[in-house]
Amino acid sequence: MSAYNLLEAFIEARLAELTTHINQGHLHFADLPDRVQKQATRNLLGVANARARRIPDADLRGFVQAVGESLSAVNGAINLSSLTWMWSGSNMGASDYAAVLKSFHVESPWTSTAALSARIGASATDPQSELEAFAQERHRAAHDSTHQVSNLSIGLAIDRLVTFSITLDSFASVGAAALRRADAAFLGDKDWTTSVIGVRRVKQRAADWAEYTENGTTAFRVGSDRHTVTMAAAQRCSDQDVLVVTDSTGQIIDWSVPAVG
Repeated sequence: MSAYNLLEAFIEARLAELTTHINQGHLHFADLPDRVQKQATRNLLGVANARARRIPDADLRGFVQAVGESLSAVNGAINLSSLTWMWSGSNMGASDYAAVLKSFHVESPWTSTAALSARIGASATDPQSELEAFAQERHRAAHDSTHQVSNLSIGLAIDRLVTFSITLDSFASVGAAALRRADAAFLGDKDWTTSVIGVRRVKQRAADWAEYTENGTTAFRVGSDRHTVTMAAAQRCSDQDVLVVTDSTGQIIDWSVPAVG
């Protein structure tokens, strides 16, 4: 249950950061793709209505004010609410996860998630079924006091937490960077993000850390300090790259999309 809750919390917090990033660009509401315009109006209204019922009275005024300011910006420069991308229910479902990816121009979310997760070493062979099972396990743990959670399930939950966090973050961050700069190719292609995303790596070796391009077998740069090598690799990432850091066993220990931070 905790692992799934962490996934939801990470996605919600990251989408709030990406919304701020997008709003700092020079887009007007009319420049947004139709799908995002609908989410920033109809979806926002639906999510706000559902969430308002769960918000303490003391926080309701500020919540309503923020939503109102976002909606009133439809005739000028954007002021998107992070609720634009959110789900209305108390928990995120697999369809909600897919909807977020589609918002950032990943037209086939499950196929694209499987492909990217394999590229970064966090493979999800059937991500839709795996996320649905993850959500179902969370529901059972939360509502059935007799439900037993095995050690195998705990390890699997951690793997799923990392896989679904990094893949959504990678796609959404690259898409958000394109939205902020009003990239014409992104705005005109519902599957743009799927086709452009790249991967750069920093790997731990026996005596040092090494930077590699996605398919490179020869280290681009090596050093004894992980932070120094990672920062140098981040500077060489394009606006479409995710930077993945792995330990000596190949396990992902960190990642970032340097274009967004």
